[in-house]
Amino acid sequence: MSNIYYISINMTNSSKEITSPSYLKVVRPLLCEHKGDATELRRLYPNFDPEVVPKDTYGLSYHLYGLPYLHLACCKNHFYAVRGLLQCGASLLRKDNKYQWTALHWASENKLWARGNNLNQQWRVDMVTWLLSEHSDARTTVNWVDKAMETPLYDAAYNGGTAIVRVLLAYGADITLKNVDGETALDIVRNGEKFTTIKVLKTAETCLKQQIVIGEWRPWKHSRFPRSYQNAMETLVVLAKTERN
Repeated sequence: MSNIYYISINMTNSSKEITSPSYLKVVRPLLCEHKGDATELRRLYPNFDPEVVPKDTYGLSYHLYGLPYLHLACCKNHFYAVRGLLQCGASLLRKDNKYQWTALHWASENKLWARGNNLNQQWRVDMVTWLLSEHSDARTTVNWVDKAMETPLYDAAYNGGTAIVRVLLAYGADITLKNVDGETALDIVRNGEKFTTIKVLKTAETCLKQQIVIGEWRPWKHSRFPRSYQNAMETLVVLAKTERN
C-alpha cells in the first residue's frame, strides 16, 4: 500500500510540474543561447500552458503572486522570455485577475524595483517598442484600462518613463482619458518632479489641439516597414520638432 501511495504522489507532483512550473523554470529554457526559441521549453514541458498562473511562486515578490507567465516576463523585462511565451500561445489581450493589467501595462511600468540601471531602462523601452511595432494585439491594448481606469501611459508617466511615454504616444495612447479620480496622465505627474515627462505630455497635448501633421518624406516611409511603424515614427518626429520649438 505504501508503494502505491508513493507512486500516486509522484505522479501528482509530476503532473503539476508539467502544467504549472515555476516562472524561473520556464524562463531558463528561453534565455541565453536559446534566445526566445520555445523548442526546448516545449520539450521539457509538453503540456505547458502559458495562460496558467504558476502555482510555484519561488523567486517572485509577493505583489507578483497570481500573475500569468507573460505578465511576469514583461514586468521583469525578460525579452527572450516574452518572445518564447508568445510562441507558445500566450495572449497579449489577457488581463491579470489581480490588477486587471495587460502585458503592456507591465512592460510600460517604470518603477525603481523594475527599472534597475540605465541599460535595463533602455531594454524596457526596446521591449515596449518591439511589442507595439510587431504585435497588433499589443497595439489594441494601448488604451485599455485597469481597475483604476488607467492605461499603460499612466504607469509610464507616473514613474518617469519619459522614453516609454514617447513610444506609447507614437502608437496612439490617448492623453485625454481620465481615471477613476477624473485625472489624465498629465494631471498625475504635474505635482511630481518628472519635468521631462510633463514636457512630453504637454507637447502631445499641443499637437492634439493644433492637429499638427507632417507631410515631409522620411527614410522609414518605405514598403519594407509596417504601416504601424511608419505612423509611429511620424508621430515621434512631430513630438521632437514641437519640443525644440
